[in-house]
Amino acid sequence: MQTVKVALNEASRDQLFYYASTIMGLDVKHNTGETKLLAKISEANPDLKEIEVPEVTQAADSATADNTASEGQTAAPQTAGKPAPKVDPMERKVMVLIDRTEGRDGERPVQVSVNGSMILVPRGEPVPLKMKYVKVLENAVATRYHQTEDGEMKSYEAQLYPFRITSETVTE
Repeated sequence: MQTVKVALNEASRDQLFYYASTIMGLDVKHNTGETKLLAKISEANPDLKEIEVPEVTQAADSATADNTASEGQTAAPQTAGKPAPKVDPMERKVMVLIDRTEGRDGERPVQVSVNGSMILVPRGEPVPLKMKYVKVLENAVATRYHQTEDGEMKSYEAQLYPFRITSETVTE
């Protein structure tokens, strides 16, 4: 497998995820954002300036438009030494399952909006979603409070719509 070196601050989210999870063995979730991935990698290795990730070949690039290598590993968006056409990573689709929750709205579809474009996402069943909508779900948090045994109030953030990515690739 051919590899390519990429400056850490120029690496894509997929390249950072591949490097953090596969090369460094860090425990990162599939929905971890680019900023958090950079922070985790820098925390584990503060002197790291560039990363080495697999290079996508012409055959793998045409077979998989979402920049994943044929072995299922996330790879660098490069083809035979030439930069691949820029594809907006927020337009990539993944399979998402939004959990049902208790309460009066626990069965209702979740309304998700990005730049004036609104969709309704059903709960309790896997659905294909563009990453731009997944990011909105990821950032939809509420501040909750609880009282400790010594009477002190503590706050924490909880996801409004608990979800999980069930598949990184969507076939249509």
